[in-house]
Amino acid sequence: CFPSRLLSKGSVREIDSPGDVLERANDIIVPDSPDGMFVTIFYAVLDLDTGVLEYANAGHNQPLLLRAATCQVEQLSRGGMALGVQEGNHIQEGHTTLQPGDYLVLYTDGVTEAFSPEYDPFGEERLRATISSAAGCAAPPVEPPSAQLLLSGLDQAVQAFIGSGQPSDDLTVLVLYRCETTDDD
Repeated sequence: CFPSRLLSKGSVREIDSPGDVLERANDIIVPDSPDGMFVTIFYAVLDLDTGVLEYANAGHNQPLLLRAATCQVEQLSRGGMALGVQEGNHIQEGHTTLQPGDYLVLYTDGVTEAFSPEYDPFGEERLRATISSAAGCAAPPVEPPSAQLLLSGLDQAVQAFIGSGQPSDDLTVLVLYRCETTDDD
């Protein structure tokens, strides 16, 4: 993973497009990639002033976006296969706008593939429901929870689900919250 991060950072300096950055990184990784080895990556650029998020996804779990205005959870599109599999991997780009109050949740498959003691997977539907619940969608709070509180709610739900069992894979979650803005910001 470390060489992939460096490679992506190096590519960023020369290329503006998230999809083009990942395509270039892929073509550099492929010749040195041992059989069966690959890298999944979600790469995005967020304009802090407008909330526009331009992204490319190479085989990674599709991030979830909770819309504050509707409490609906949307899935961002997948853009291409993982890096290191084959040269010429075309990776489509996507874009969306994070409105004030929206949450973007990025996660590894260890979250959705966490198993209960009865071997039931946590799954994406449970993840979506947990995001909505932790964000207060059932009974909206006076103030929306911070990204840290949403992250803590997700962590507690997954830990309670697996009980005393061990995670089957890494459990990594990143939550981004777009704050409300004022004219003074």
